[in-house]
Amino acid sequence: MFQKLIQTRGVKQKWLASQLGVSEVSVSNWMRGNHKPTEENLKKIATLLNIDIQLLKQAINEI
Repeated sequence: MFQKLIQTRGVKQKWLASQLGVSEVSVSNWMRGNHKPTEENLKKIATLLNIDIQLLKQAINEI
């Protein structure tokens, strides 16, 4: 669901990585569920994409 949330916003992993100051590999790992973003990065993602933080956390936990 996390990946779908990001994709529905029309956001590319490369753009998200650059906005967050992380590598594209990090974003890719989040998308695949290999790792979870830090609380700080979750807040940044929520702000950047105008997504409710609780919805974002729920999506991350469903991976």
